[in-house]
Amino acid sequence: MQKRLLQTRSSAALLNSFAVLHGRLEEQTDLLALILVGRGDYDAVEWDDAIAEAESRIAARDPDYMIGDAALPEYLGVGLEALGRACD
Repeated sequence: MQKRLLQTRSSAALLNSFAVLHGRLEEQTDLLALILVGRGDYDAVEWDDAIAEAESRIAARDPDYMIGDAALPEYLGVGLEALGRACD
């Protein structure tokens, strides 16, 4: 009985860890897609395409996909505006 309970907890912990990791990956993907829209690579109506490119870049572990660009804050602001949102 105790062993079964331990296995259940381990499975639950594993599922929880996976959910957290998946959520972080989704956030990272959305953030990169927002940058791509803000940079002018995609329009707001092409959000799904921006998401697909973001997923591809993340999967390829492209080292400079989000950092090293001084215009990053501007891209984020423009991207939010293109999607009808704001960061106050």
